[in-house]
Amino acid sequence: MTEQKQESFVENMGENKFKIIGVLISIAILIALLFFVLTDLDFVDPDDKVENVTLVTEDGWEISATHFDGDERGVVLIHMLNQEEGRLVWNDTARRLNEEGFSVMTIDLRGHAESKTREGETEEISWRDFESDYGQEDWDTEFKKMRLDLKEAVDYLDEKNEIETLGLVGADIGSNVAAFYTDKREVDTLVFLSPGTGNTYHRGVPIMGQVQNYDRPILFVVSEDTEHQYGMTELFYMDSPSDTKEVIEFEDAGRGTRMMEAETELEQDIIDWLDEHL
Repeated sequence: MTEQKQESFVENMGENKFKIIGVLISIAILIALLFFVLTDLDFVDPDDKVENVTLVTEDGWEISATHFDGDERGVVLIHMLNQEEGRLVWNDTARRLNEEGFSVMTIDLRGHAESKTREGETEEISWRDFESDYGQEDWDTEFKKMRLDLKEAVDYLDEKNEIETLGLVGADIGSNVAAFYTDKREVDTLVFLSPGTGNTYHRGVPIMGQVQNYDRPILFVVSEDTEHQYGMTELFYMDSPSDTKEVIEFEDAGRGTRMMEAETELEQDIIDWLDEHL
């Protein structure tokens, strides 16, 4: 082999070596990114404390949920109406609560995110297809039956963690669903983010009577720029018989879980409240 060919061969080997190293580095970066993405979506959990489950309600809805395994203090986090990401909006809060020891469930309410089918069926049904009832004439609407979605989540905590205390955190219609559920089971504390709408029935799900009968610790969170929720929250607070009640008010933080993005300290306030009252 001539000297010129030897030099060319060595140069090519060097270039190929760097190309191979570059490809390997790219693959390693992609694997790392994939791991973090899946971890954030709860598909991967190094401690095996987080699991995605499908709950089937007594009326046949398949409810997607995430369970964070912890102690005897149970918390269920309930998202807003039309929350595109569904239960994922609560990921950070759920993880932080779980780090404090709480057993936590997050759920996609029927008609939202991954909870759009009934058992044994493939046709997807959106909450937009549900009929709203703004009075008490019909107690059989899909919106009112969202309490059954919540029931399955609480039952799962009972089964897996044998919870001794229970806290419900609801945003927007999630507040109404949580309040409606108190008719069926004792709840040790409630946290409402932007409860109610222009009246006491959000899509027909009642809340006023439940608040008037609930005498345990209750926390209201609302922003002044949400006119309807702000006014209703004032009424709820005044009508609450609880000796342990509090309102956190913001000026321009938006509605429901959006307040947690605008006011970063709110998440810790909620965690502190649950830690004190569960």
